[in-house]
Amino acid sequence: MKNTFFYVIFLLSFIFFLANMNEAAVPCSTVDEKAAACVGFATGKSPKPTPACCTGLQELAKT
Repeated sequence: MKNTFFYVIFLLSFIFFLANMNEAAVPCSTVDEKAAACVGFATGKSPKPTPACCTGLQELAKT
């Protein structure tokens, strides 16, 4: 479970890093909106990420 938590944190950090490399940064409100469904998984309250979490992170990675 700890490994999964750290994987999610790493993934989110990597997305933020990529966003900072682009000329136009992703607004915080967009990140909040797209990653909100992952909070339960990231905090250990859900055993696996929801489909909404995966979709949101995929959309965030495209921005």
